[in-house]
Amino acid sequence: MTAGSNDHYWTYDRKTTKWEVDDPDSGGGGRFFIQGADRALTLKEVQDLPDDPAALAEMFYTPLSPTGVLGMRAKRVPPASHSLRVTASLLENVPLPPRVRAGLMRALADQPGVRSLGAAADPLGRTGVALAVDNPVAKVDGEYGAPPQERGEYRSRSELVFDRETGELLAELDVLTRPGGAYREQAPGFVINYWVVRETGWTDAVPKPPAKPPF
Repeated sequence: MTAGSNDHYWTYDRKTTKWEVDDPDSGGGGRFFIQGADRALTLKEVQDLPDDPAALAEMFYTPLSPTGVLGMRAKRVPPASHSLRVTASLLENVPLPPRVRAGLMRALADQPGVRSLGAAADPLGRTGVALAVDNPVAKVDGEYGAPPQERGEYRSRSELVFDRETGELLAELDVLTRPGGAYREQAPGFVINYWVVRETGWTDAVPKPPAKPPF
């Protein structure tokens, strides 16, 4: 079976292997990594974040150096796309206080290239408001194994859908705006990818791992 992800195509067989735990932090955790911002914050640092939009933009939206403070090479992405992706990472993975979440939303809305779509619905049917960024032209060729029928160019926009009342992030979407490549038969508005946030919050319960691997 051949499967594609981010324009990279991989071939899998039906052989099984031993189950392994994917530990993203061999040091034991305790920090929240912000994808795209090349920063990792402790819980105290998260709680002490400012709520001023300008300060948050300076902290998280500033373009990275070629190799970043964590040694990860920064991808060359337009500033607006970078800001939206960093915001999504923060809202999806970091327990931001409400005041910081509100400031971050204002910071994103103020960035050049970010526009409001007004009322929107997420893939689960929940209504809210959306901010969007137009993505650069996606060019798919055979370099990473794409079959001929999926090669070509297309365009999309990235959207973040927020709950109008609470400001909570509901979903992140990649929406087709100009068909082409693997999506040449789809109409504009087709959802290419999405992530939804069903619920966030604090708990006093200690997570319990499954008794045995899922497969």
